[in-house]
Amino acid sequence: MAATRLPGQDSITSALRNSALCYEPGDVASLAAGIRTWCEDRERLDRDRRASWQLADERYNWDIEKQTLLAVIESVISNPVSAFAVAR
Repeated sequence: MAATRLPGQDSITSALRNSALCYEPGDVASLAAGIRTWCEDRERLDRDRRASWQLADERYNWDIEKQTLLAVIESVISNPVSAFAVAR
């Protein structure tokens, strides 16, 4: 997985450890170097691809994410005043 180094992607890139290609936003040279590495090292590409698919299957999929979303919705519905205070 190629990802910019931004807070919203930290949990995913941390879980992938060395299988994630991380680069600074706008750093095209770094992105290109990472892609070049995958092109030149097919074993690494395959390993990184498998790691990404496994993480997506085990953690970042709708069957799991919908439970998180439903829990948030249920907490807001059951206590809307607290949910509003947290959102502020």
